[in-house]
Amino acid sequence: MAGWGQGEPPGPKAPAVRGEIAWEYLRERVDNVIGFWVGFAFSPVPAELRILRGRVERHMTGANHVMVTLVPSTPEELLGLPTRLLEDRSFANASLVWIEALHAEAPGAPETPWTRAWEQTVIEIEALFEELRGVLLGGIVLAAPPGVVDPMSKAAPDLWQVKAMSFLITPPNAGAVRPSTPLPVRGGSRPSTSSMRVATADPDDLVAISQDPERLKVWQAENSARTSSPPMPAASFAPATLNARPTPPPPPPRAEVVRAHALVDAAEGFLRQGRLQDAKDAADEAATLLRVRGDALDEARVFAVLAEIATENEDLSRAAVHVQKALAMYGARMPGQVPPAWYCLAARIARERREHVAATRFEELALGAIRAMRQGDEGPDALFEFSDALERIGDARLAANKPADAAVAFSECLLLRRRVLAVIGEGSEALGEVSYSLKRLADACVHASDVVGAVAAYREAVAIDRKLYAASERNAEVRYQLADSLWRLGDALATSGEGSEGEAVSEEATRLLAGAEPPSGPPSRIFGPASRRGPRPGRA
Repeated sequence: MAGWGQGEPPGPKAPAVRGEIAWEYLRERVDNVIGFWVGFAFSPVPAELRILRGRVERHMTGANHVMVTLVPSTPEELLGLPTRLLEDRSFANASLVWIEALHAEAPGAPETPWTRAWEQTVIEIEALFEELRGVLLGGIVLAAPPGVVDPMSKAAPDLWQVKAMSFLITPPNAGAVRPSTPLPVRGGSRPSTSSMRVATADPDDLVAISQDPERLKVWQAENSARTSSPPMPAASFAPATLNARPTPPPPPPRAEVVRAHALVDAAEGFLRQGRLQDAKDAADEAATLLRVRGDALDEARVFAVLAEIATENEDLSRAAVHVQKALAMYGARMPGQVPPAWYCLAARIARERREHVAATRFEELALGAIRAMRQGDEGPDALFEFSDALERIGDARLAANKPADAAVAFSECLLLRRRVLAVIGEGSEALGEVSYSLKRLADACVHASDVVGAVAAYREAVAIDRKLYAASERNAEVRYQLADSLWRLGDALATSGEGSEGEAVSEEATRLLAGAEPPSGPPSRIFGPASRRGPRPGRA
């Protein structure tokens, strides 16, 4: 095969087709072509390929043709098939040899034996092509999961160039999101992301300072850098000229503006303490003072406080107006420096209003703001923060009925958390993060009808949860985490046609919880997003 495809553009990757069209392709090929050929069939749903294989088998049997089906159970068995096709003369008269291995690995998995086996298999078929053509009467179909399309085409580019066919079977129900699917159980704790910056003093003390002119002067002097308005971006100034007079320094802020600064800080502090009415009182008073001589940045902070208060009070229409004002005012004054958590707040409001496309856009803006703020930081804390943002993007895309796009975000999130794991070691928290990311990726794959990808991700999550359970001295929360992973894997296996294994896995989950004491803490801490709150060990 040396020289095949040289100087030619690579053929398209496997085009997406429905099962009926795939059947027509194969039937025409086996009915009208005599001699050796190689084709590729991919599907994210094993059942789709098995249905196609069954139709081909029945058709060929009816036409008195021989079809041989090989379904290797291990990567090593797959690796030995090219040589076996040459040496085992029982294959010589087959009109079609169907090789099917639908195993896959999750993105970034530490071990990828099936992917490597497929790469080596096509390399060997490419090297043995002329010999196989001299031995086999008919063609070969390589049936594999979609995740190996790129690795196979890159490993054996000449074989891919001369392939007789390639297609990706798209399930008829692809993209049908089931919104009732619960979030997977998450172990460990997660940091909360407040939409407000940390105040430098007790909020009650700040209110008292704002009412005492002498204390306010002292506070202003101590916080002069923070209580003076940042300059407008340089691009907004007119070009300087040779005869221009030097720009005088800005006058010190008036007492009303200084009081407003203190009150905004106090409002943010009250909000962190859950004292909504005190926060609103301080924010309202600050807003009144700022109307006299406004400061755009402080006004934006006031609107952000009011937006969060309205959100907590479930006044979502008012919250949406407030957060839009906060984003617009701060963005106009400080382009590219809007606090990321304000975008997160806007996304939360949009999500609760069921405006999922808008929520997705705000979460993506939040990620961009976090990256700008971190400025190339690649430490564990930064990677955790990036991964959290990607997880929220995945959640938003899934809610917007875009499961394939959600899977992309969850895959990126998973890869970042694997990087953290490699840096800080296999502690329970880092392992738990990877396990949860795998389950979120698998959930998106289920919604996108990529059952192969879902099974691969769930399997790895189960393996991690088993390790955590063994190391936790049978901790109740980790037990529930493992049972949840087993149930999800069992459902995915049943969908993929592996009913017996799926049933066994689900029964294991049931036995795991039989007679077990429930985990401590409120149920939301175990089964819902609230389980992600709280500080991470070792983090400020």
